[in-house]
Parts: sequence; structure tokens; C-alpha cells
Amino acid sequence: TSYLHDSVTGALNDLDVFMKGINEGLLKDVEPDDSEALLQAMTCIRDVRLRSEIITNLFEPLRGKAALLKKYDLMLSEEYLDMLDQAPFNWDVTRKATYNARERLSPLQALQAEKIKERAEDFGLRVQDFRQNFQAQAPFRFEVGDEHTFAAFKMVWRAMKFQDIFASAKQQKRVPEFGETGAKYVPFG
Repeated sequence: TSYLHDSVTGALNDLDVFMKGINEGLLKDVEPDDSEALLQAMTCIRDVRLRSEIITNLFEPLRGKAALLKKYDLMLSEEYLDMLDQAPFNWDVTRKATYNARERLSPLQALQAEKIKERAEDFGLRVQDFRQNFQAQAPFRFEVGDEHTFAAFKMVWRAMKFQDIFASAKQQKRVPEFGETGAKYVPFG
């Protein structure tokens, strides 16, 4: 029976912490150039979407457990009974706030998606330029000789700045974290 009691109180506490975190996250202002704040807000929206069905179906089993505890004279505290009564209403408020935030953030999300697309296209052009330069300047002929091959590759490495290309590639890997943009853009075609 203490398991049931701990199960109900733990679930209510977790739900309360989750809803407060979501509501706080959605109340933050998101500026058009602040991609981190947009990402945090979109993460809140995603978390609500992923947990929506689970949380909606959580209330009746919790009420049943509370009734079972009452049957065995193990009452929940008044605080937890109030939390259980208010939880469906609070969950509806949180879901409505999420829908409103999604509508409010939609233009910012489209703007951010456009920026990502531009960065990806720029990266693709840089890779294409790099490839053309490499093919034009790289030592592909054996006439260079074994002893000069490593030196030639080292020179090409420095001249073409591989490091910049690799740094840009790592940055492009972070792009899909925006999730709900709806656009699937692959920079290599």
C-alpha cells in the first residue's frame, strides 16, 4: 500500500514539475534572431506533443489508486487530493498554452528554417568550390614522386583549409534539432 501511495504522489509531483517547466518555457520571449530560445520553446512543444496521450490517460488510474488507498484507510494528504482534482484542468491549460505558442512561434520557425536552408546552400557551394580546387591543385600524378607526395598533400591541406570545411560540416549536423520545421533539406544533392 505504501507503494500505491508513493506511486500516486510521485506521479502527481512529476506531472506538476513537468507542467510548470513547460509553462515557464513557453512564457519566455523569443526574439527573431534568438535560435536557442526558439529551440527551447520548440522543445517544450515537442515534449507536450509526445506526452499528451500518456498524461491525458493518467488521471483515471490515479483516481482509482487514490480510491483504493481510501478504501484501506490510507488517505492522501489534502495537498495531493487538490493536485489530483486540479490536474486535468491544469493539463488542459498547459496544452492550450502549447497550441498558442506553436501559432505564435510559427513565423519565427519559418524564418529560422530559411536561415538554415541558406547556411546549408552556402555550405554546399563551399564544398563544391573546395572539390574543384582540390581536383585542380591536388597531386594526382605519380610524376610528383613518393618523397614529395606528403609535402604536396600538406600544402594542399593548408591552402584549401580543410578545417573550415569540417567545422562547417559539424555545424550543419546540428540543424535537424529544430524538429517541427516541416522542411527536409539535404545540403548534398
